[in-house]
Amino acid sequence: RLMKKDSLATDEIKIVTGLTAQYSLSPEYLLLLSAHLADTKRRFSLIKLRDKAIKLAEAEVNTVEELERYIETQSAENDIHREFRRVLGLYGGALSPTQKKFFNRWGLEFGFGTAIVAEAYDRAALYADRSMKYMDKILTSWHEAGCKTVAECIAHSETTKATLQDNGKKKPSRKEKSEPTRYGDFDINDAFERALLRSYGESCENNGKGEN
Repeated sequence: RLMKKDSLATDEIKIVTGLTAQYSLSPEYLLLLSAHLADTKRRFSLIKLRDKAIKLAEAEVNTVEELERYIETQSAENDIHREFRRVLGLYGGALSPTQKKFFNRWGLEFGFGTAIVAEAYDRAALYADRSMKYMDKILTSWHEAGCKTVAECIAHSETTKATLQDNGKKKPSRKEKSEPTRYGDFDINDAFERALLRSYGESCENNGKGEN
């Protein structure tokens, strides 16, 4: 039914029997995986079933229960990837492993939704850096601070910004602190004459009068 065929060809039957005999995968397992692939692939085939089943078996996803958990996780990842792609404007083409890693961390590990991711995207744009690596730094700081809403994320960022600005203010150096106080400019000639008077006293004044 999934393949929209009345019967399976001999080669197709060999694929199914090979998976059950060689990898000990139950018929229920193969039917569940086939239904999952038919929902996610444009065109289902037993070749795709074989390749996916072998990969899962090698990853020790061998039972129906383990396969159900895998499908549930995959469905959650697909939903997250679709929503975050829309926020970042990533339309068309497959996501890279790095993009998937960031999306899964933000959505599955941090538990952030599209509103918070969109806020991080806008904040990254303020610094002309919309890279996912920079966004990850912002979102990680919010997660570590325990932020759950957009309002909490904004408040945390503003508090952090104010703290950095306070710490960045210039503090007077030791040299500036020890510099003697200046009381204004003075006439150097007048200061020189006063020094002479202190040194020679009246003799200097009398000599000056005699000359006049």
